[in-house]
Amino acid sequence: MKITYELLCAHGAADCPDARLFREIWPDGAEPTVEVLDRAAAEGLDWLWCVKLLPLEGIGGQRDFSVRCVDPVAHLLTDERSVRALDLAGRRVADPSSVSDRELDAAEDAAWAAADAAWDAAWDAAWDAARAAAWDAARAAAWAAAWDAAARDAAWDAAGADQRSILSAMLMVAR
Repeated sequence: MKITYELLCAHGAADCPDARLFREIWPDGAEPTVEVLDRAAAEGLDWLWCVKLLPLEGIGGQRDFSVRCVDPVAHLLTDERSVRALDLAGRRVADPSSVSDRELDAAEDAAWAAADAAWDAAWDAAWDAARAAAWDAARAAAWAAAWDAAARDAAWDAAGADQRSILSAMLMVAR
């Protein structure tokens, strides 16, 4: 499968500036290789538009892509609702008839509630730590080290590279 501007438009990217820029870089389209997706990312393109080229369900689908992207960090999930949602999504990928839409939606809603609760708790803890750090030079240094932009950017870039590799492999199979 060649990724072309027309194919991106057919899957909902018509008004996306990234799709037009994709056409400028690859006027005749491009194979969905890791190198192409890496270059798209380097050019500032939202390469995740290409996920829309995958079917929604089943092996090699959009849900499968999501599960594969979460798997490397699944051990970090501490809330049982999130673990259950990931398990159900994985089962749905393997056998779409094994998990109902209603069951999956309920698990997804519960996982979002867990994520919201975790975010609120983390935000509250961060504000408490920030206030304390304002009065304590040593804590301020620790806070700065914990939020080191270079380390955060490197981790973000590595995660994006892994996701582009997963997507490339799935698009190559989807031909």
